[in-house]
Formats: sequence, structure tokens, C-alpha cells
Amino acid sequence: MTKQPLRRESLAHWRPGVYAAVLFTAISLLPQLNFWRVRGRNWQGAFYTYHPDETPYAAYVNSLIESRPRRNDPYSGRIDGSDGTLPESLMSIQFVPAYSLALPARWLGLSAMTIFLFLTPLVSVASVLAIFWLIRSLTNDSRIAATGALFVLGMGGLARGQFFVRKLGGIATPYVYMPFERRYEPAFAFPLFFIFLGLVWLMLRSKDRRTELVATFFAAFVFSVLVFSYYFLWTAAAALILSVGLVLAINRTENWRQDLRRLAQLGVLMALPLVPYVYLLLHRATSIDAEQGLTFTHAADLFRPPALIGALLLLMLCLAVRLRRIARTDPMLKFAAAFALAPLIMFNQQVVTGRSLQPIHYEQFIANYVSLVAVVLTGRVLWGAFKPDRQIPALLLIVVSVISTARAFQEAWLGARSKLTFSTIVDDSRPVGLRLAALARSPASVAHPRSDVVLVVSSVSFVVSDTLPITAPQPVLWAPHMFSFAGVEPRENRERFYQQLYYSGVNQQTLRADTLDRTYFRLANFGWARVIQGLNANWQPITDAEEQAALADYQHYVDTFDAKRTAMPPLAFVVTPANVTADLSRVDRWYERDPGEQVGAYVIYRTRLRP
Repeated sequence: MTKQPLRRESLAHWRPGVYAAVLFTAISLLPQLNFWRVRGRNWQGAFYTYHPDETPYAAYVNSLIESRPRRNDPYSGRIDGSDGTLPESLMSIQFVPAYSLALPARWLGLSAMTIFLFLTPLVSVASVLAIFWLIRSLTNDSRIAATGALFVLGMGGLARGQFFVRKLGGIATPYVYMPFERRYEPAFAFPLFFIFLGLVWLMLRSKDRRTELVATFFAAFVFSVLVFSYYFLWTAAAALILSVGLVLAINRTENWRQDLRRLAQLGVLMALPLVPYVYLLLHRATSIDAEQGLTFTHAADLFRPPALIGALLLLMLCLAVRLRRIARTDPMLKFAAAFALAPLIMFNQQVVTGRSLQPIHYEQFIANYVSLVAVVLTGRVLWGAFKPDRQIPALLLIVVSVISTARAFQEAWLGARSKLTFSTIVDDSRPVGLRLAALARSPASVAHPRSDVVLVVSSVSFVVSDTLPITAPQPVLWAPHMFSFAGVEPRENRERFYQQLYYSGVNQQTLRADTLDRTYFRLANFGWARVIQGLNANWQPITDAEEQAALADYQHYVDTFDAKRTAMPPLAFVVTPANVTADLSRVDRWYERDPGEQVGAYVIYRTRLRP
């Protein structure tokens, strides 16, 4: 007789979280809805792009939908086995999100474009509910949990502190709207991060041995998924475990030894998936470290906004304990302090390890959210310290929820406008990808679709060539994200880029101007770590002498271009805009073209080398 009321009460606790999830999901769909509105009947099925880095992830998912092996390069068309043994890439090591999307898409007959479109609302719902569950487990208050979930996700972009960074003369890196929604990194595993932390809390607070073991096992399992999902999430999870351990060791309240033993048990299980992970890392492509900006340094990094937020919260908590307003035995105090301490560990692990890998990704995708959870928990702890006999007023929670929702709406609206041109280019070119995919299934091409290289010649060629593999199985001559895979070495990547420029009629004078061609020229020659300021700890700007030497190298390439270079690799298709006459004189010097087939806004030419 008592089970049904208890069950209803339990479900009622989730109601505020469900409302928050529905609200935030509706906001997160705004960019796609606005894109549909703008495109109208011209929409070709593309998802709205939050960030250009979503492109290689979608291309990799498409390759798995087409049943290619884990180690494959959708840009160069090379796969493990037939073209020799490919080394591990970032995609093949962090394979869980890709397979989790590709396998259902293959079973349901969905494209990579479509599955990425569905991913946004699923991540929004899961993220709100995961953070709600974590905060409610800690505070035992559904109202605070629902408000906290909206606050954490709505204010995540602001917590990066780019405004203050610019005002203080720091490095202003590109702003990412709704950063946790970037598909599929960190989006897919983002809610799992908070589920992991909720399980850790359950493990530490459990008085039942069976519950403790179940929580430990599932926490280790979720951590294993994080390990093979996204580097910055699993290392952030490890940083939080370390911060919890440090807080317990420093605080030393009742049962602290028992809690440390439980953490140690979990730590042993967490180490198990790192064994195969390290094995894959040892077989990675030799160029990955340089391309990803791995820096060897022991320098401290103390002034990132999430770390500063955490330091301020730690100071407030220590002061409250010192003034005896908070009992040291308060379990929530320990977790609030751990969440505040974790960003400092994330940004400064290199002090011990000597290795720093793009700390900006912590700042953009996880440390900012961790610091906001710390704000919520610290606020709850301090309220209980100074107002022990009063609940947090509903009006205050409503105000925070409204402000957080308004900020989320602003982020979504600004995001809906920031990549509208980029997404429109991708959508306009999708019919080309569909046509190329159909041609790959023809009897003449089915035996070698991955050797039919596509050249795109247009003012937006870099965007089109980067996104064609999301739909088409054919490789492209060069794409901005070709470095993300292990199919080509840096030297070949640079030569393919030079060939792209050569066929497109780009000369040295064009590369001297401040254009997109020059940006990608610098990227192909010097890598992201040198082009993007603030990507790693020891950023070194490209000198004028280095750039002049690279320009001279390209000019020498153009002057000595011969028939031998046309076969590395040979072109099978040339794609140009239908409404602009492209200069194909250099292509025609070495290739014969058919009359061309207009597909949407583009023309596809079949080519073959001249005798």
C-alpha cells in the first residue's frame, strides 16, 4: 500500500528537471529551426553547424555508416588493410561516439547529416537531466537542481570569461556559442561526465555495501566510455576524482579513510581502460602531437577564468569554515570544494606531467561548466550557513532561472546567426555529395570509389571540400581537416594543398593578401598550433621570414609542376559553381573534361588524364 505513493513522490521529484529539460531543448533547437526558416524549400537536408570542427566528426561517422573499418581516412579515402596499416588517429582512438551514432544510423537507414541533426535535442535533454540529478543528489532539493541545471548550461559560454580576458589584455580566442552542444565532441559524452560524478557521490554516501559496489562498478564503466569518447572529458573526470581525494585528505573528518578507500577502489577500476587506451596512443600517427599542439612545459596556468572562479569559491568556503559558519563534516562542503578545485588541477596538471595539450578545450568545453556547478553548490552551502532555518526563496530561484534561460536563448540566437553562411554553403553543396554517392554505386565505380579524387574549384572550395565526405564516399584532393586523420603525412598534406591552389589558379600574390587562401596556406605549412593564438601554452607566432620561405616554396612548386605530379593523386571529378565561370585552364592543361553535369548550384565534371 505504501509503494505507490512513494513511487509517485519519487517521480514528482523529477518534474522540475523534466520541465527544465523541455525548456532548454526547445532553446537548443533554435539554430536549426532558424536555418529551416531561412532555407525554406531550398533546404537540402544539412544540419545547422555550431562549429566547423563538427565536419570531420560527421565525415568519420559517414565512413562508419558505409561499413569502413575503424582506422580509415574519409578525406584521402585510405583505409586500414587495403592501403597498408594506417596508424591510429584522434577519431579511431575516440571511437565510442562515432560508433554509437553510426550503428543506429546504419540500422535505421539514416545519413550522417540526419543523425547529427537528432543529436542536438538528445544531448540537451540528457545534459539537463544529468546535471539535475547530480545537483539534486547533492542538495536533496529539486528546485535548486532544476535552477542549477539551467544556470550551468545557460551560463557556460560566459564562464569562459572571454570578455574579461580581452579587457585584461589576454589572448582572445574564438567564442563558441553553446559550447557543450558541439557535435559530437564534447556533446555525446558531456552528460555522461555528470552522471559519472553523480555515481561517485552515491558511492561515497552509500551505507549499503551492495549499493556502494553497484555505484562503483557503473562509475568505472561510465569512465571507460569517457576514455574512448573525448580526452578532455575523461581527464577532467580524473581531475575531479583527484580533487575529491585531496579535499578528503585535507579535511579529515569522520569516515575520511573509508571514503579514500572507496575512491582508491574506483581508481583501480578506472585504470583498467587506460591500458588499451595507452596501447592505441603508442600506435598513433607520428604527426598527431605536432598537429594537436602538444607542448612540453612545467609552467603553471593559474589565470584562466574557470580556475579563477574556483579559487574565489575555495576562498569563500575556507573563510566560512574558519568563521565556524559551516561544519567541516558537511558532505556537500567537500563536493563544493572539490568542484571548485578541479579546474585548477585541469589547467595545471602539466606542472607534474610536463605535457600541456590545448588547455583552451578545458576552458571551452568542461572546466567552465564544472566551475558553475561549484557556484551552485557553494551558494547552497553558504545559504545553509547563514540562513539555516530558511529555504532559498522561490522568487530568487525563479529570477536565476529566468536570467539563465534568457542567456541560453541569447547564446542560441547568436549561434543561429554566426554560422548561417557556413551552413548555407554546406546545404547548397549537399546535392553534389548525393550525386557523387550515387555515381560511386554505379558498376563502373563500385570497385574503386575511394580512388576517384574530387577537386572543388570555387570561392568556397575549402568549405565544400571539407564537408563533401559527410555525404560522398569519394576522397577529396585537400580539405582543411585532412590533418585530423592519419591517411596522409604532413608533407603529403602540404603537397596536396599546393596542388589544390595550383589547379584553382592561386598565385603567390594572392597568398600575400589577407585572404582565406592565406589562412589555410599558413595552416598547411605551420599547423593549427602556430596559426591560432592561445591554442597551446608556448604559442610561437609565424615569423615573416618563415612565411616568405613558404611562399617561395609554393612558387617553386608552381614553376616545376609536371605530369608526374598530376598522378599524385589523379583527379576523377572537378566540381565548380554553376553560376560562375571558374578558371580551369591549369586543369585543362593536364586533363580532359566531359561537358559536365549540373547538380543544384554546382557542375560536376568527369576528368581523365591527357595521353
